[in-house]
Amino acid sequence: LFALLFCVLGTAISVAQTSDASDDVADHTILKKDVGEWAGELRMFGPDMPSDAMPADETNTMLGEFWVISNFSMGDEFQGQGTFGYDADKKKFIGSWVDSQSPHAMHMEGTWDGAKRTMTMLTIGKDENGKEKKGKITTVHSEDGNSRVFTMFDLAADSKDEFVKTMEIKYTRKK
Repeated sequence: LFALLFCVLGTAISVAQTSDASDDVADHTILKKDVGEWAGELRMFGPDMPSDAMPADETNTMLGEFWVISNFSMGDEFQGQGTFGYDADKKKFIGSWVDSQSPHAMHMEGTWDGAKRTMTMLTIGKDENGKEKKGKITTVHSEDGNSRVFTMFDLAADSKDEFVKTMEIKYTRKK
């Protein structure tokens, strides 16, 4: 069950694409929208996955003005940590993820669609057997900023652009 969770990204980063170097600093400040404590309902998809939602918690803090540190947990059974920021040279958001169920790190990079309030990140890591694993993560933010839906997809076997939904987390900001 938790083998798929090595790819969990407990945070979604809100950002605007810009080309002016001075605006790149502003892109970092948008990360602050996700700072705080969140309650999650996690659902896994696929064969032999439980159908019930499982509770999860996420706490996001800023490291200086440029990085969000995400701490994700599902009780004592699973913990993960992500680091997310904006790469001004690439004009993309970047991140890394590690957790208690995998010896492999996951790396990601992506863009923000402000009109849809959606972050899309392509991921690359390794599965439980050490084989390269590519995927995609989307996070859709609510208009009021107090909820978001994180969805993880794995690249389908023998495909370069077809993704299969493997997990969804519905987050609500804790009051």
